[in-house]
Amino acid sequence: DVEKNLIKSQNLKKQLEKKPNGTDSNFLKDQLKSTLKSIKDDLEDLDETINVIQRDPQLFSTKQQSQQNFDYQPQLQKVHLNNKSLIENEQQQQQLLFKTQDKQLDGVYNTVVNLKEVAHVMGREIDDQAR
Repeated sequence: DVEKNLIKSQNLKKQLEKKPNGTDSNFLKDQLKSTLKSIKDDLEDLDETINVIQRDPQLFSTKQQSQQNFDYQPQLQKVHLNNKSLIENEQQQQQLLFKTQDKQLDGVYNTVVNLKEVAHVMGREIDDQAR
């Protein structure tokens, strides 16, 4: 399951990199988060199982050495790094979006100020004509 989910998370990450702001991006992000959580949970379960076996290897008729041969830490670190990279990328995208929205809102504000000035001038002209 861990390997399958690692491949799935890599594919989801590639899809997100292709279209970070696409219509499916929120769905893909949720899928990726869910997959990464599944990987983390599976690895924690494996770690717990290994600890139980190491405490009483005779009970399971296995040797500690054979259990220690499986080192999942590099895979877990890779998942954490991928997740960290995805989060940093998402934060950068959000900052860029905020800056763009700020510029657009400034433009709208300036337009409203100009319209207000035009309305005042028109109001004065109407008052002058009415006298």
